[in-house]
Amino acid sequence: MRSRSFGWLLTAALTIGAFTVTAKEDQAKASPSEPTPLAVVLNVERPGKADLLLLRSGEQLTGTLLNESFSLRTGYAHLKFEPRMLAAIDLDDGTRGIESVITINSNRFSGFLEDPLFTFQLQTGSRIEVRREKVLKVIFRAREAELQGIPQGRWIRLKNGDGFSGQLLMDPLPFVTARGQVPISLKEAASLKFTTGAPPQTKIILRSGDVQEGTMAVEDIPIQLDVGPKIQLYRDRIDYIGDGPFPDPTTLTSTQHSTRPDVLATVATAPTRTNFESMVWIPAGEFIMGSPTDEVGRDQDEGPQTQVTIAQGFWMGKCEVTQAEYQSVMGTNPSNFTGDPASPVEKVSWLEAMEYCTKLTQRERAGGRLPEGYAYRLPTEAEWEYACRAGTTTRLR
Repeated sequence: MRSRSFGWLLTAALTIGAFTVTAKEDQAKASPSEPTPLAVVLNVERPGKADLLLLRSGEQLTGTLLNESFSLRTGYAHLKFEPRMLAAIDLDDGTRGIESVITINSNRFSGFLEDPLFTFQLQTGSRIEVRREKVLKVIFRAREAELQGIPQGRWIRLKNGDGFSGQLLMDPLPFVTARGQVPISLKEAASLKFTTGAPPQTKIILRSGDVQEGTMAVEDIPIQLDVGPKIQLYRDRIDYIGDGPFPDPTTLTSTQHSTRPDVLATVATAPTRTNFESMVWIPAGEFIMGSPTDEVGRDQDEGPQTQVTIAQGFWMGKCEVTQAEYQSVMGTNPSNFTGDPASPVEKVSWLEAMEYCTKLTQRERAGGRLPEGYAYRLPTEAEWEYACRAGTTTRLR
């Protein structure tokens, strides 16, 4: 299997629109009030009793990270994180100065990691220091304390692809419309969408359903992040503020233009419950994710091979989402290659694909075509490879 080409295929499937529909089989088991740690992050299963250092040499070190904190300098803030708040650090694209930190509550921040060394105690007991330039990924153990969860505030999505949660510390919001300045209470605002312009135009959708359009009267918005630091966020960097959904960082890379999928999945139902047109049922099972070291064309980041369990089956689209299907939901067709509405939609970002899933779910629920508890979402990378392999172990092309 070629991981790079697989990553591209996965991205293409995402931007063209390979979608999955899942549902809660047992509401008690899938209750959102019962948080669970991220089991897989950056395509690596998080161990329960050790941290992992994945080196660029292909070596994997198992033990305990001893750094007391990690500092990330982003384009919008200088952040410091305690290890207990982190699920992973991705230095895969560090040569271009784009690295990322992924927190245990699915927040993602990109920038430059300032720590020059990782202090690591191996399971053998010896203590070593590893230069950051030698590290590809850091995977933090899944801690018992994560079961307590972190309260999640508003979802803030930036134009560079970063996404995090926190509390806006400015209430009401000073908002300027054609009628003059109008204060908007945070309790009244369901979401804020920032578009192009200088200053950017802002559309505020109120919980009443009304819409206000104008500009923010201030340039900096103070935000208390759920993972600790407080930041001042320049309004021109913001794409969206609202209530979820959060991206699942299990396959996010540090490249800001990466569009690898994953949203937090609900538990899939059994195929006998219902049927979905143009979708096929993928049963639960196990497979080996990744490629062997002697596979032709293998890239460095395709290992180590990992035994992955798909605990619940799911429905997956037989084909890519067409331009007609996308336009019927979103009202637009961003494709370069138009003329045939049955052709796959392309030139769609990860965020737009996420919005498509959300709107499709809302439309189908409103039309009574989607049973209670079901939702359209993007397949995880593990689900995608599992479905593509279809029980085989040969090289994916």
